[in-house]
Amino acid sequence: MAALSVAARRASLAPAPARHRARHPGNAARVLARYPSVFLKPCGGKAGEGVLRVTKTPVGYEAIGQSKKGMRQSAAFPRIDDLETWCWRWIGHAPYLVQQGIELAKVRGQPFDLRALVQKDGRGQWQLTGIGARVAPAGGITTHVPQGGRIGNPQVLLAQALSSDAAARLQDQLGSGALAVAHTLERHMPNLAECSMDFAVDRHGKLWFFEANAKPMTFDEPDIQRRALNTRVRYAQWAAGFRTGGKRG
Repeated sequence: MAALSVAARRASLAPAPARHRARHPGNAARVLARYPSVFLKPCGGKAGEGVLRVTKTPVGYEAIGQSKKGMRQSAAFPRIDDLETWCWRWIGHAPYLVQQGIELAKVRGQPFDLRALVQKDGRGQWQLTGIGARVAPAGGITTHVPQGGRIGNPQVLLAQALSSDAAARLQDQLGSGALAVAHTLERHMPNLAECSMDFAVDRHGKLWFFEANAKPMTFDEPDIQRRALNTRVRYAQWAAGFRTGGKRG
């Protein structure tokens, strides 16, 4: 799966944050030497549970950890050694990813990110089914709904954070990148018929690609849910050999 992740990141038409698999908080310290902030994410984690954000401050470092149901813990450290000790207690001995922090675009002080769903249609061709957005809660470090995030309108959020022209440009770029990722993944997974991708936009209006999910979770947006279900039915009919009028081809 690591090879597929690399392939997807290269195909996305957008840069991806630097990320490293690690087993010791010292790895995070080394990455933090190159970036203002980093995220520590448990391998195999879901819905933002166990995520830790570490940020440089004028007097040292700040760490904010996120557990279940939006519960957060924070601490400040003057020295990197103290930070590593605290991170070690938080992470334990489980493998995790250290990822470059990106200063995301914000609306009313709350960062947001974007997710795209692409599926094969009734002709077996890839299509963009929809783009959703998630907004982090006040003081939150991720946008996951179980962690207090909320659904947002991508067009409105991008226009408010940047401009209407930027919103249109970025959604076109995101759609093209998502389709390119799907075509790339299909070469490695011939039976792939749908996947979702996570993107974000930084405060300068630059699009970033985070990851692709070959088994996408259900989108919370009713319109995307409806289109996704209809597309699955049409693709299943096509794959089974049925064509217009209910006849097999």
